[in-house]
Amino acid sequence: MSAVLTRQGRVLAVVATPRILGVATTVSSLTREAAGRRKYTPEQRAQFFSVLDRVGSVSAAAKELGFNLMTCYQWVHKSR
Repeated sequence: MSAVLTRQGRVLAVVATPRILGVATTVSSLTREAAGRRKYTPEQRAQFFSVLDRVGSVSAAAKELGFNLMTCYQWVHKSR
């Protein structure tokens, strides 16, 4: 047995589906790339604190720079 995975009319993959009962596989687990942790440079961290001083809000600074909100909150917590 096989399944064809498509997105917007394009074939992404033809995947063999398990024949054993009780084995579940989601389409997202077959198509999703492994998410890695983003590494921030010391310069990016300094840039965040500069923007934080200007805007006064962790969430606004993180959003402006496209940084992970929880990472920014951890930086602030550790800096105190």
